[in-house]
Amino acid sequence: MATKRLTEDGFTLIEILVAIAILAIMIAALTPLFISSFTGIFTAGRKSGTQYLVQQEIEKAIAGDSGADATFIPSTSIEGISGTIVEVQKEYESGKIVTVKTFVREQPVWLQFSGETYIGFDYENTIDIRVTRKGILASTATVYYETVGITTTYPAIIGTHYNATSGTLQFLPGETEKTFAVNVLEFDSAAGATEPDVYAVGLRLSSPTSTGGYNALLGFPNEAILYISDYIEPTP
Repeated sequence: MATKRLTEDGFTLIEILVAIAILAIMIAALTPLFISSFTGIFTAGRKSGTQYLVQQEIEKAIAGDSGADATFIPSTSIEGISGTIVEVQKEYESGKIVTVKTFVREQPVWLQFSGETYIGFDYENTIDIRVTRKGILASTATVYYETVGITTTYPAIIGTHYNATSGTLQFLPGETEKTFAVNVLEFDSAAGATEPDVYAVGLRLSSPTSTGGYNALLGFPNEAILYISDYIEPTP
């Protein structure tokens, strides 16, 4: 009967204290490991997200998007093949940088408008349109520009709202920006109008060229819209 009572008495205080001590030691030993693991997972997640953003920037750059933030480096070191290394860097933590490089099997020159839309007033006489160049800068590059009619609610009319223009822009080595001017004509909004009339004319780039054997391409955007607005004096 004595043996049975000892079994039913449960754990002694000493045994409980020993168990608590062992558990505390295990928690103390494993806590840094858990913290390190969670920190690593969080950091890896942020780095992966940044790499995704970098890859998107790379794809934009390769497509010639004028808004892409990338560096273009001529290279012939990859199995003797001429091409361009497109490099993008982004910060994902303070002082930590993700760098992604992509090799494009060409040495391209991209020519594109600086934006998809431009806005000006009829009293300005001329409105400057900016064209940018990205990619290889060592060559002389050219691109043809022109104003074109577009289908819209209020299309601008040649001779009434603007004068048609066209020509060729030349980028000398190292040049990254050029402008051409669209001549706009003064016109009046409808009598009694409280909002100005706004008319639209299309802009288009075509026929890019480059010296030095580089591949000249149209970037994005290569078509744009110029909005020409009448100016109405504010009512006192």
